[in-house]
Amino acid sequence: MPPKGSIRYKRRLLELTLDEVDLSQVGGRRGVGDHLITARLIWPRPLIAERIALRTVELSCGKADWTSKAWCERVLFKETVEGRLGIEISVSERVSKGHAAEFMSFAGSAVNKLAASELIAASDSVIAGRLWAVPFNYLANVAGQQTKESSLSVIARGVFDLGTDEPTKAGEWFDIVVSMIAPSEIRDISKVRRHGQAQIKRRTALRKGENNGTVRLRGWFYE
Repeated sequence: MPPKGSIRYKRRLLELTLDEVDLSQVGGRRGVGDHLITARLIWPRPLIAERIALRTVELSCGKADWTSKAWCERVLFKETVEGRLGIEISVSERVSKGHAAEFMSFAGSAVNKLAASELIAASDSVIAGRLWAVPFNYLANVAGQQTKESSLSVIARGVFDLGTDEPTKAGEWFDIVVSMIAPSEIRDISKVRRHGQAQIKRRTALRKGENNGTVRLRGWFYE
């Protein structure tokens, strides 16, 4: 019998897919480019602190609609969850196709290189409320070193709380809209002509902590 006053949560199988990215600012020059999306399940069930999924997404002026993509391209997780859990989405700055491919290639090996000290640091970060800081930044650092490129910056980050006790029937889709913010200042770059010469103009598009659009996921609970 559970202790008096405790809550018994149902264990359910959760599927999450990526439907839409709609960012107001991506920084740099406007246009089409590849971005890395990191999705994390935070404490999906007891004793499991997190699960991580990585995707490369092409954004056109900060937007992408994935609803017409094949399921195998959209799916992020199919995971057993229990009780309350968190969903965190991070979107990187624009990267070249080559850098994106190299990052994805090294991501798996980077996880395996987490030494005991890194795991302790990750545990400390959970306690300190900085759970977001370790996985993406660590992966970006390792991949950056491996590919001789600088580590990646995050232009949008958002979190969403979900529970298996949500009044959602099994076998029915439900939308999850994650509100994104800029974790640091985002600057636009554009070309202007002055006195007959082309010049680079930089301006602050978003300040740290300001809203930066949404990412829409689709969820499905199996029984």
